[in-house]
Amino acid sequence: MADNELMVLIYETLQKQLNQFKDSRVVTQTLCNRMGELEKTVKKLEERTKSIEDRLTAVEEHFDIVKEVNASDKRLTATINAMRGTLDTVTNPGITLVGNAHKEIKDAVRELSTVHKQVMDEFEQYELRLVRTEDYIQKLMTRMALNAAEAAEDAAEAEDENE
Repeated sequence: MADNELMVLIYETLQKQLNQFKDSRVVTQTLCNRMGELEKTVKKLEERTKSIEDRLTAVEEHFDIVKEVNASDKRLTATINAMRGTLDTVTNPGITLVGNAHKEIKDAVRELSTVHKQVMDEFEQYELRLVRTEDYIQKLMTRMALNAAEAAEDAAEAEDENE
């Protein structure tokens, strides 16, 4: 009779272990699915980061234009100072040249102002996108945390049921 009881005890133990293996398999599959979703999310973030990088590169090119305009402005200022030194020998054509240079400076400043407005608009767009991306990431993290909490509760309930 003791052999039968021992066999029943061994059988029950094996059944419990089998159920635990099944529960572990389900948890492992769930984790694999979640990892797949996380990989997809990371790929999307990489694509968005690339897009932002491309746009920032375009903005940096605008900064190069601003630097060129600034250098041009410095060269024009140096030319005006040189002309002031020789003002006694400057004739009407020289005065016309200074007037034209002044117009070019005004045009350059207008262009610079336009470029500055465009750059600022781009920065505002990037800031909005960044806020949206941060919000999206925060939502993803919250979802992941909630899903992890649910998985932990499910695992705890499964353990309680097994006990």
